[in-house]
Amino acid sequence: MTPLPTPDAIGSLIADFAECLDYFAAMPGDPKFELYLDSLQRRAKFQTASDALACDESLGSMHRTLKIFFRLARAGLVPLDQFAGELRGHAESIAQFEDQKLGAVPSDTGDRLWSLISRMKLTANKKEEDRDKEKSKLVSGTKTLNLLLPDLVVPIDRQYTGSFLYRYAPEFDAGPDEEKTFGVAFSAFRKIARAVDPSAYVGRHRVHASATKVIDNGVIGFVERSRAALAQ
Repeated sequence: MTPLPTPDAIGSLIADFAECLDYFAAMPGDPKFELYLDSLQRRAKFQTASDALACDESLGSMHRTLKIFFRLARAGLVPLDQFAGELRGHAESIAQFEDQKLGAVPSDTGDRLWSLISRMKLTANKKEEDRDKEKSKLVSGTKTLNLLLPDLVVPIDRQYTGSFLYRYAPEFDAGPDEEKTFGVAFSAFRKIARAVDPSAYVGRHRVHASATKVIDNGVIGFVERSRAALAQ
């Protein structure tokens, strides 16, 4: 067991990946996780992301998951009708990533994904005086694409991904820094996926619901286990 985070957090996680997953699985469960499972199960019924985007029920499930499980309501997730129109408007671009698996894609895939994420408008400022300001897209974009491309895009958040990659506020997702954060994150996740084969862990526990959620779970387990070790 690696008790403390090190500059080579990626290597430490890879070396102890199964144990970090076990630590995550033993953590108190989130009762809202059923929403995430529902979205993934609905997505699995469709051969392509485009087909999933054409289904109102599938989009409704995604919107609920993002709003409640992924806590994007406080980030200003746009209403369902606007959300549906936005994603359907990018359906052709999303389709370019169909059937791609994180551990097998070329290194420039991250740049192409960021180009897509940067064009999607999934959250909006609520205050009148802030409505013309650009909202950060890193968190909302990756969490949304995780539901549509569950073999390729790992959901990113400030609390765990930011800590794991040593990228903290405000540079985590402020202005051009969020593109840098995504690039660092995608490169790290790709390296992890190539080393540990996350698909092999899917289904071993209900929380390991997709290959990219397995990586997310490993990151969370690594961070929480390291914090617990520091408290001893």
